[in-house]
Amino acid sequence: MSAPSETSPRVFVVLLNYNAWEKTLSCLDSIEASTVKPDAVVLLDNASQDDRSEHILARHPRVAFIRNPENLGFAKGVNVGIRHALECGADYIWLLNNDTTVVPEALASMMERMRQSADIAIVGGQLRESSGRQRVQSMGGGRVNRWLGLVHHCKSPACMERIDYVNGADMLIRCRALKEVGLFDEGYFMYWEDVDLGLRMRHAGWQLAVAPDAIVYHEVSGTIGRTSGARRRLYLASAKRFLRRYAPFSPLAISACWSVQMLLALKSRNWFTPGT
Repeated sequence: MSAPSETSPRVFVVLLNYNAWEKTLSCLDSIEASTVKPDAVVLLDNASQDDRSEHILARHPRVAFIRNPENLGFAKGVNVGIRHALECGADYIWLLNNDTTVVPEALASMMERMRQSADIAIVGGQLRESSGRQRVQSMGGGRVNRWLGLVHHCKSPACMERIDYVNGADMLIRCRALKEVGLFDEGYFMYWEDVDLGLRMRHAGWQLAVAPDAIVYHEVSGTIGRTSGARRRLYLASAKRFLRRYAPFSPLAISACWSVQMLLALKSRNWFTPGT
């Protein structure tokens, strides 16, 4: 692996697809329109049922395509791309959800924020709803209450001054920090892996930061569905893993998290049987 370069850093985009080729194509189109171009884009596919990779690569021939042998989930799936980027000498990795589209100046703004301190491990951007383009989802990341198992996305400039994690839908990561702290915990199939990484970075002395001018439009749970029972099962399974590791009193935190998800299920009239 090459050493990080301060004069000409290499930025790799890592993007994971699963049965959502049209969203992935829109994301790639927006990346291509960036004012500052990434050095490479690594596109991974988690064994989608409908393979449309040839169509994607015909439109974006410079994309490095990796097909995972099965649906590895988010953490393990993107780690394949992150390892590839590290082996190719990446200095920074811009991890994006495939259901995002970025404004042309997003990467430039995030890189500018990253350069402000060598202690910054991850920079997040301003996530906005793709359907309601002025509605803010999060200002880079959020905070976690480890007693109650609740996460809170920051939506104001005051909140973003201190964040516990950067939203995994849009994060620019310093590779030197990844090499020191480690990649995503592959025990999380989906959800909470970004919170886990953020806490590990902070515990290791690294900083998390936000570039509020780096606007990224995001369709929440564009692949699995915002209110689906499958989403809640996966969310709770990952929450249990996280809270057993980090909560001061994990039984209380897990019960509180489970109760909140039950209330949300009742509100949406979307019933499910929680996983173990």
